[in-house]
Amino acid sequence: HPLDANTSVIQATETIFDWVNTQESNVRYYIYGNWPEMDLANAFPPTPPTQTEIDFFHNQTIGSFTDWWKNYQDLMLTSRPVLNTRLIPVGAIISKILRDIIPNQIAFADLYEDSAPHGRASIYFLAGMITYMAVYEQNIPDTYVPNSSVHSVIINNLSNIKDFSWDELNSFNLPNGDSRVFYSNILNVEDENFDNGSVMLYPNPTLNQFKILNLDGYYNISIYDTFGRIIQVNKNINSNIVISLENLENGIYFISIENMERDKVFSRKLVVNR
Repeated sequence: HPLDANTSVIQATETIFDWVNTQESNVRYYIYGNWPEMDLANAFPPTPPTQTEIDFFHNQTIGSFTDWWKNYQDLMLTSRPVLNTRLIPVGAIISKILRDIIPNQIAFADLYEDSAPHGRASIYFLAGMITYMAVYEQNIPDTYVPNSSVHSVIINNLSNIKDFSWDELNSFNLPNGDSRVFYSNILNVEDENFDNGSVMLYPNPTLNQFKILNLDGYYNISIYDTFGRIIQVNKNINSNIVISLENLENGIYFISIENMERDKVFSRKLVVNR
């Protein structure tokens, strides 16, 4: 940790998350992936960075800096798996927008005010838009138009920018294919393979337990709450099984049944109603 050589970033995050978790249940945990400080030959202001320096900044943000954030998230997922921490790659998406969608159309000084770099209104509009999409898990409305504090190039290209950002968030995944960003990717779970001559789960709704039948190999069976947090895991199951739910409160849960090769996944909404 930059302010404490004896404490790692992970340890500091654990302290914060653990405290929050004791204060309030059903909290979603997000890491905000920003952008790095620039390394410039001359101070800005007054001297704007060269195009080479700007290109390096965007490529670094998209590349090694995003890798750092992904590693940070992976370590938190290992350390506190029940919290199911998500990552919003704000800096990387903004750099891709400026590099690939509207390249060299806005002066650097109109986007950033220093070499930190702190953004101006247009940058923080993009950051807010991306964060909105990640947290609310939806694109911004087609009819939305920002005010004139946002650069006209962004306003005029907003349709492409917002759809590009939405696609980037949807394709930002963990190695197993789950979203790094969204909680609901594991919650969208009405699977046609359930109760259709393949894997069967019953009763549903249920009181204190449910049965799973017709497994054709070794599977991991995970139960998630509506915030996407893992509540219970049964590993290496290769036969019919009865899973107890006595410790769960009434409500909606989500069952994911995944084989060891991770190429076969069944999923289903489960209602506990006593």
